Amino acid sequence: NHVDGEGVVSLHVPGALAKRDRIMELRSHIPQTSDDSQRSVIVYVGDSSTDLAALLEADIGIIMGTSSSTTVIAKRWGIRIVPLEHRRDHGFGSG
Repeated sequence: NHVDGEGVVSLHVPGALAKRDRIMELRSHIPQTSDDSQRSVIVYVGDSSTDLAALLEADIGIIMGTSSSTTVIAKRWGIRIVPLEHRRDHGFGSG
């Protein structure tokens, strides 16, 4: 990770599979537990089609923006993209 003078944290991981592999590596360092209240959750935020593999590997994947290539590829893979404002309509979140 890198933190610049403005306090912005960035992680440079080249390529789609390298991003997914980084999530898998992180997961391997998290202790496994059967107690859901103690379970760690990996969240990945991406903005392009090169993030799809990592978004799928994470427990929660968040796509920022409206990348048409990401939407097309996700649809081909059978992945449902739900806008945050519609998440409860699709069974995500409480309330």
